[in-house]
Amino acid sequence: NGVDKYLEKALPWMIQQSVSCSAFYHFYAHDAEGWLGVTLRSYLKPIAIQIMVLMGADGKESEDDALFAKFAVGFFMIGMGIVRMDQFFGPRFSPFMTLSEMVMGVFSGKKKKVNSKPPANKKNNKKNQ
Repeated sequence: NGVDKYLEKALPWMIQQSVSCSAFYHFYAHDAEGWLGVTLRSYLKPIAIQIMVLMGADGKESEDDALFAKFAVGFFMIGMGIVRMDQFFGPRFSPFMTLSEMVMGVFSGKKKKVNSKPPANKKNNKKNQ
C-alpha cells in the first residue's frame, strides 16, 4: 500500500537502471557456471577484450571480467544520463521501451501543461467572504 501511488504511472527510471546494471554486472562478472553468465561472456568477451585494449589495458586487465563489467555499467549510466537530457530524447526515454513507444514519444510533440497561476490562498478567500 505504501508504494502504490509511487508506482502508479510506471517504475521510476532510477529503479530500472539500478536493477538492470546490477544484474548485468553480477551475471557477467560472477556467474561462472550458470547459463546466463556463460552466454553473456560468450557474446561480449571478444568485444570486451577489444574495448579494454583500446583503452590501454594490459593482457591481464583486458581479460578481467569484473573490470569490463564496471566499465560497461559506468558507460551505460553516463550514456543514459546524456540521452535522457531535454536536448536529446528527454526524461521519459528508457532503453527498455519498445521501438514504437520510442518513435511515438519522440515525434508526438506532447508537452506537459504548466499552470502559471499561483494557487489561491485559502486565508485570503475567507477574508473576502
